[in-house]
Amino acid sequence: MQPDVSRERQPLLRLVDPLPRPSRSTLRGRRSHPSSRIRIDGSLLYIGGDPESRIPFTRVARRWQSVNLVVAPDGRAGVQLATRRRPRLVVLDADLPDIDGADMTTHLRLRVLPHDTPIVVLAHDADPRVRARFVWAGAGAYIVKPLDVAELDRAVMALMEVAAQR
Repeated sequence: MQPDVSRERQPLLRLVDPLPRPSRSTLRGRRSHPSSRIRIDGSLLYIGGDPESRIPFTRVARRWQSVNLVVAPDGRAGVQLATRRRPRLVVLDADLPDIDGADMTTHLRLRVLPHDTPIVVLAHDADPRVRARFVWAGAGAYIVKPLDVAELDRAVMALMEVAAQR
């Protein structure tokens, strides 16, 4: 039985200005956005071929502290950059133009990345079987598009905490 995933139930992408201008009344009690507390010391590698997904993700990633964002347009360039840069986090778009996303996840996990480097997969498919395929391939998180910024922040923070404990 297929899960009921309708357009009404899917969250919309919410972007937050990276440097909000506070008004005078909010200067004292201003709270920071949860994603501004994410620290990724080192580089974050985004491997994705879909420009419509790349732009929103780069806007979200710019809010994270001390992130050096590296973007690869396809799987082959992603493997080369992951080998050279040794990123602290890899965000992989499941819809790559040159290789299957699950095969790419397996290759990164087994042959390229250290065992403690988290992989987050962004995909259009909400099917639990597809999700399970990516998790078995080595993904630490599987997030369905359109991007929910809060879900992405929670997943990245949790994976970075686990990686720091190893």
